Amino acid sequence: MPREAQGLEAVSAVRVAAARTVETGPAAAVATNAADSGTMTTPAERQVHWQALTAAARPAGRGGRLIMRTVLRNLYPVNTKMGWSIIFLPIIVVYGVIMASPDLDLGFAMLVWMWTFFTLLTIPPLSTLHRIDPLPISRRQILPFLILPGLLVGSLSYGIARGIGSAEERREGLVTCRMLRHPSGEGSYCGVLVPDRYFEITSSGEIPAYEAPWGESQVLWHAPLVTGGSVHLYTEFGTPPHSSAEYIAHQLSRAIERIYGAHLPAAELRERYLVERPDGTTAIREGGVTMVEDYPGLTSPPPAGIVPLGIALMGVPWLLIITITLRPLARVSREASSPWLSPLISGVPMVIFIVYIAAAIKGAIEPWVVNAFVEILARRAAEAAPGGIVTLWGTTLLLLAGGCLLAARGFRRVEAPIEASGG
Repeated sequence: MPREAQGLEAVSAVRVAAARTVETGPAAAVATNAADSGTMTTPAERQVHWQALTAAARPAGRGGRLIMRTVLRNLYPVNTKMGWSIIFLPIIVVYGVIMASPDLDLGFAMLVWMWTFFTLLTIPPLSTLHRIDPLPISRRQILPFLILPGLLVGSLSYGIARGIGSAEERREGLVTCRMLRHPSGEGSYCGVLVPDRYFEITSSGEIPAYEAPWGESQVLWHAPLVTGGSVHLYTEFGTPPHSSAEYIAHQLSRAIERIYGAHLPAAELRERYLVERPDGTTAIREGGVTMVEDYPGLTSPPPAGIVPLGIALMGVPWLLIITITLRPLARVSREASSPWLSPLISGVPMVIFIVYIAAAIKGAIEPWVVNAFVEILARRAAEAAPGGIVTLWGTTLLLLAGGCLLAARGFRRVEAPIEASGG
């Protein structure tokens, strides 16, 4: 008999045994299998029988692909409403890009929506588990097809968008000097700018002043994490509006040395980029600050730890959420197409997001400060960890693996819901 015909015959045998399991229960299925195969009475013998059926049902070298096709076709049947759950994948891509954009203040507020769409992508396929459970495919083999699509798409979209943004940032220069609007609203002044992740955090509420070697002292620019709180972010390289040209050049030199690790004399930077205006204030010379072109030897530091931290914040809390809610959600997943299930799942994130926006409107928080706070923590972690960014990636992968193991334990206990229509 040809191999393909043997495979089809074996698949039929598996389906018959599966049907008996559904209709009469495990005990009856075991008895029937024993009668069909002779004298199988021990669990080991039954396991060998199932393995033989599975091996015969798949052509040589194609077992993994057969299982993958079987699981995907049953979890995401495109001819039903369950198959349309993949529409959430492009939405996840959009939110991943938003999270990665340094120009959008709501970046990390998007995490709650990522968790929501991960859940909305995961829950509908639970309604089709009853199609797979009778087959000799373990829950351990099914789970990755439930939790990995959204997590991988979200992580890749966030990481790629962040990488593109970092490359653009390096091309433009990590340290620059620009004319900023004066706080009074009239006129402008020269300010030294660095990426938010190079700010510092103080929890005492006291903002240190920096004194230049010749005695000029300035209170550094700062912003509270929460209005009225003691946690503040500040920049060591701030240049208040009344700063002298020497002080601005000195701060610019310090910022370059801190971020690029290269010393450029302040006097040279002052001569090249700064000019005093008739009123005694400082401005930037015509042509702007073009350090990337003028000093090609400047080497950008390695990427900060924000990408592994962002992926950890994206995946680990969601895996814990899905571990806790798998069983109750499985009970309602037979109603996955009902109009009330999606609002139910997205209700808590909606409340969190509305509170966050309301706090921003009221001035209780500044969303960009919240983003900067997370970036600073990531940068500090990368600098402090032995092995730097490699250690952060390893830690992130370990946390995600632990979350997957917890989800797998919960998933093994989930009872497959069967829809009334049998579909």
